[in-house]
Amino acid sequence: MRKNKLLIITLAVILLLVSCSGKSGEQKSKQQKPPQSPESGESQQDGGGQGKEEEKSEPHEYIKDAKKVTIDQIEADKLDISDVVFVGEKKIAVACPKDIGEKKSFLYDMEAKQAVKLPDNTTVIKKLENDDLFVRTGNEGSYAILDGASYTVKKAINRPETVDPSLDISPDGKLLAYVTSEGLFAADTDFQNPVKLVDAKKEQDVFRSLMPRYPMWLDNSRISYKMLGWEHVMYCGVVLRNGSENKVYENAKDSSIYPLISGDFISRGEYGRGVGLIDGITGEKKTISPSVIEYEGFAYDKNGKWVVFFMTNKETTEEIKWTGKLEIRSVQKGEKVKEFKSEKPNTMPVEDAVASPDGKLVLFTDLDKTGRRVLYKLEINMEEQSEGGSGS
Repeated sequence: MRKNKLLIITLAVILLLVSCSGKSGEQKSKQQKPPQSPESGESQQDGGGQGKEEEKSEPHEYIKDAKKVTIDQIEADKLDISDVVFVGEKKIAVACPKDIGEKKSFLYDMEAKQAVKLPDNTTVIKKLENDDLFVRTGNEGSYAILDGASYTVKKAINRPETVDPSLDISPDGKLLAYVTSEGLFAADTDFQNPVKLVDAKKEQDVFRSLMPRYPMWLDNSRISYKMLGWEHVMYCGVVLRNGSENKVYENAKDSSIYPLISGDFISRGEYGRGVGLIDGITGEKKTISPSVIEYEGFAYDKNGKWVVFFMTNKETTEEIKWTGKLEIRSVQKGEKVKEFKSEKPNTMPVEDAVASPDGKLVLFTDLDKTGRRVLYKLEINMEEQSEGGSGS
């Protein structure tokens, strides 16, 4: 009898141990279960967070495909955004005006969503081949080179009073292109060893004088410029850095030209002369849009696929009403790809428009509902050849 009781107690203990062991294993299995991928219906922390951020992105008032780009440091101080420049495939520089003559500047990685503060009162113009930054400092006409790693001033460029403020630096950071009353020059960054590239044409009759202005390095060998007459751009030109060759584009009268990777140029006309494509060899011009366009809101894909510009429409009713639209056109076909119309009276042009290096998006600034100038991103897919986007 006593043996039977011991046997029963032993079996009960064994069953209890087995039961506890099973529950412990089940809990351990649950704890070690790997997180499911987003495709399985459970979002990972990073993926879920990014999705929520996309959902929170505010659309533009009438350019419905454009979404607000939120930069936390700028948002916290409620600053305006201007002077947007790409300094990489996904990196941009922006300036934020504060009080009169004061501004904050940032580099922003749109992929990592991280911002780096630059020295105050600097405006980035371009990134150089060695990753240094060419910037405008303080008042108009003051320039410097910032170190690409520390973002401290590596070299201040002391512009002589005889030099026009509209100068530019070569991509390798070795030479400046600048203008004086004598013409267009190239020299080192201390304005030493100058080489005259294009003569100013001075006449007793001031209406017949010509002055090269607004130099821009296309690469380390070529510089574009405008030849200004009395109140007009007579033509645009491209000159080699040693002055040995100077090609003139007569079809770029009253225009600015912008280089494409192909060697051709986009021309943006002043005084409502529209947008065109200029052959870099023959100088022949093909019209992309004959329409009147605003100076602001213009950007182009350097790969030669599209241009985007803002147009102002005037409607004469009982009281004159100005409206506007943003339009995307194919460079090669000259066809309208998409447009976004505003019905709001007195619509102001979008500003600071700039295309990404890969041509997949354009950034621009505009006023939000609070009246603050913020940054927007508009993705451009040239395979979607549908006219009339959201808001059209």
